[in-house]
Amino acid sequence: TTATTLNAGEYYMYAVIAGDTNYNDCTTSTTAFTILKANNTVVVTGKTELKYTGLSQELVTVANAQGEMYFAIGTELTKDNYNSVGNTAIPAETNANIDGYWVYWYCVGNNNYDAKSGNVKVTIDKADGILELSANSVSAEYPNTASNTITKSHGGLIEVKSSNNEIATVTLTGSVITITPLQQNEVEISVTCNETENYKAKTITFTAKFTVGEISYSASSYTGIYDENAHGITVTSSTEGAQIS
Repeated sequence: TTATTLNAGEYYMYAVIAGDTNYNDCTTSTTAFTILKANNTVVVTGKTELKYTGLSQELVTVANAQGEMYFAIGTELTKDNYNSVGNTAIPAETNANIDGYWVYWYCVGNNNYDAKSGNVKVTIDKADGILELSANSVSAEYPNTASNTITKSHGGLIEVKSSNNEIATVTLTGSVITITPLQQNEVEISVTCNETENYKAKTITFTAKFTVGEISYSASSYTGIYDENAHGITVTSSTEGAQIS
């Protein structure tokens, strides 16, 4: 006959042997033995490829836990503090952290499995930058200015730059980009929305073209009776920068 038990623990065993017509009943001496707890089979895995979405995201998954789980971000858990420092909810975060969140965990074990603790680092990447303009290109008749408007961004500091300041300069007022030409030509304007806590920087470009405009003018001549004097024609223009010769 074999005595069996399923659970870990300390046990005492003895056997009672029944006699027969030739032997009396007897009881064996008591033997102590111990069944040790098994190693906890819990597996805690950090999630990968997380990216900022504006919503809270769980950082880890748990499998095969033998006993209740406790978690903490940034604080190591031990048998002495897991119940006061840890939390049984799966840890979750919203903001990006490219350096990583350190998730500490503690599984308390049970009658047959030991307690187990560990940690894992999980990163939440920044989201791609957001930047949109009202137009992909703008134009104006020289020497008039041209403009474009920022319609959407992720909130970072915005900088504008001309590819050639000898052709045109650029300024930003609020969401309006103003390009001031210095000659009749085409220039590329770059707009950058710098990175923030949760978004990567983004740069987009557009072209600004300044063409030759029509010159408006008027001419007036002498009207009168012949007086043997020379009379000229007067030509005037309201177009800025126009030269009459």
